[in-house]
Amino acid sequence: MSMRLPASARREQILDVSVQVFARNGFHSTSMNDVADAAGVTKPVLYQHFDSKQDLYLALLEEAGNRLRTAVSKAVAGAANGK
Repeated sequence: MSMRLPASARREQILDVSVQVFARNGFHSTSMNDVADAAGVTKPVLYQHFDSKQDLYLALLEEAGNRLRTAVSKAVAGAANGK
């Protein structure tokens, strides 16, 4: 199992790993066991951060949206400044 991380770092680590697992297996074929194994955590740890597979997937979508929004904002700001 992984070393003990602060809750926010563990959540981020789970999100990073789960992107890869969902991309490889698809939503329906991915289990919480798959994500826990890939993240090197137990299922109880996984469920401390996410109530369900759907909750985890929605968090991934939210994170992807936030990253996209940030990238677009930076690009627009750069274009406005002539960069």
